[in-house]
Amino acid sequence: MSVAYIQPIFVPDERLFQKNIRSIRSLKEYGNVYKIPDRLIFGGWGVDQYVFEIEEEIKKLFPESVCVKYEKNFGKAHIVNDLYNKYIKDDESIEYLLLSDSDIVYDLNIPNFVERLIVSGETLSEWQGKPFGLIAPNQAEGSCHALEKILANRYNFDTASHQESVTYPNEPSGIAGSCWLTARRAWDAVGGYRTMGVYAGEDAYYLMDLDAQGFSYSMCDSIHVIHPPDTDPDYNKWKYDTCVRDTTGHVVADLDDKIKDANDFWSSRNPNKAPS
Repeated sequence: MSVAYIQPIFVPDERLFQKNIRSIRSLKEYGNVYKIPDRLIFGGWGVDQYVFEIEEEIKKLFPESVCVKYEKNFGKAHIVNDLYNKYIKDDESIEYLLLSDSDIVYDLNIPNFVERLIVSGETLSEWQGKPFGLIAPNQAEGSCHALEKILANRYNFDTASHQESVTYPNEPSGIAGSCWLTARRAWDAVGGYRTMGVYAGEDAYYLMDLDAQGFSYSMCDSIHVIHPPDTDPDYNKWKYDTCVRDTTGHVVADLDDKIKDANDFWSSRNPNKAPS
């Protein structure tokens, strides 16, 4: 299974640290039962204490993995692009990327998650007559999918062991980027994420960039991950406002002002343990 897994680390406070550590442990538990990618790449930013604990846990659970500490809160788009360019780009054996946010939890009740995503994405793409671009699992608990859009069309098919149901929207929108599998050739064709800011709509623009080049995009309704709901209204408001402001479609070369803005937010929340 030529899949590389990339997961950002994001631990600016205790609450998000607990979410991140739960996600990493769930991946290990899932991998004890089902096949997960051999190439596991982690990297990110946060309070030094929490980053250290995350690094130690990753080393313990996944000794062969890569784990990178970033000195600044560059944001998801920059970190995923950078990890890809440094650790995957030159490895032509990798065919797929499984990209997962720091809080995603893997459900043992969903067998063979990665293999089924590949089969589902490739099967739909063949049926559509398009090259495979990406497929996302559905999300339990705090779903970020816009289901009113992505349930517009449905394709059902049987494999030797499962009945799969894949849905897709009429336009490139509505599929949340919290966890998805994308074809490496699609990633290379569009150049990865557009880096617009620390908190911006890189997932939305990745969908649009795939569509512009004729790749498929869909959601597998018969497979899910757990996306824990975020119950912090102040953080959610700040993140929403920042995302709206910075989602311009234009790549930003210098993120220093946006990084400072994010640091100011976290410093105001927890001045005694503010990330630098």
